[in-house]
Amino acid sequence: MTHPPPPLYIEESPSLEAFCDSIQPGSVLALDTEFVRERTYFPIFCLLQISVGNQIAFIDPIRLCSLDPLRRVLLNPGILKILHSGRQDLEVIHQAIGVLPTNLIDTQIAAALAGYPDQIGYGRLVLDLFSVQLNKEHTRTDWQQRPLSSEQLRYAADDVAYLSSACHKLQEHLSGQGRLEWLLEDSNALLDPALYENLPQQAWRRLGGVHDTPEPMLNRLKALTAWREETAQRFDLPRNWILKDEDIYSLARMTDHESISTPHIRGLDRREHDRLNHEVAKILESINITEAPPPYKPHQSDPERKTLLKSLSHLVHNVAAELSISPTVLASRRDLELLLDTPEASRITQGWRLDIIGKRLLREVNTALSD
Repeated sequence: MTHPPPPLYIEESPSLEAFCDSIQPGSVLALDTEFVRERTYFPIFCLLQISVGNQIAFIDPIRLCSLDPLRRVLLNPGILKILHSGRQDLEVIHQAIGVLPTNLIDTQIAAALAGYPDQIGYGRLVLDLFSVQLNKEHTRTDWQQRPLSSEQLRYAADDVAYLSSACHKLQEHLSGQGRLEWLLEDSNALLDPALYENLPQQAWRRLGGVHDTPEPMLNRLKALTAWREETAQRFDLPRNWILKDEDIYSLARMTDHESISTPHIRGLDRREHDRLNHEVAKILESINITEAPPPYKPHQSDPERKTLLKSLSHLVHNVAAELSISPTVLASRRDLELLLDTPEASRITQGWRLDIIGKRLLREVNTALSD
């Protein structure tokens, strides 16, 4: 019985070049990242784990001066890349290396399409597929420390050790169900660069319940969330350190701009904080409200819309039960809201979902609107 080679720890450019040169078209790469972002807006990339064949490599972005050799590997369409719940990993890779991979499969998406619980964790999937209990002791470890301990590296190795085998099993299952194209479509949807750009002018869409917000309060919410996003990016601080969502709603309702006082922002001195207060006041003055709007509940919805959403959700649940998959795999609450507000932006009106559920939902919406 051949034993796998010991893991590689790559912290010098020549070693990274040699490793990337060894990865040929036809290879299958299992990828995972370790990063921290508790005190920053942008993730701090700490470790990239790659499993190819029986070789595991740890690539150290903290020690390496450049990750450029990885670009040609990630962009090679002849190399399959596998991630589990890869959206945050892809954000880190996109920020650090400047590209998104081609030819991607996400095993969390594959598992959900195969009937596993929506957003199943990697550890649970490995347990179900291989009866292997992974050690999750280092989930909250400090990945910025150097050197990394042998225990940390064992934990990091586990995160890619079973990915290729899990992907193979899930692909076989989905192929038998005629859902392999669904997997490829949903996995490749993660490769849209717009998902990782965090444009300030689009930040308001993350707020709950904005669809029925009256003017000009909605304009204030849009302006304040854009300012929060820009400020968080400028100072590289978590957006909720700048303003929490509830603070944004409170400020949007203010009529007395002279009394504006935003919560103190950790990491900024008093002078900087006063200057940011002034910026917020200018935003509110530019979108003037002469009378205080009535108390607003962000998640409140008008009765007709609420009834229609409930009816659509019921249809989604029925179809999902027929397919033995989680309803949110077919359509989330957000997907249904987009269907009502901007149908062309909802994934329900695109790809495989259009035939499976989208057309039926659109008929339901058109019938309700014509009554």
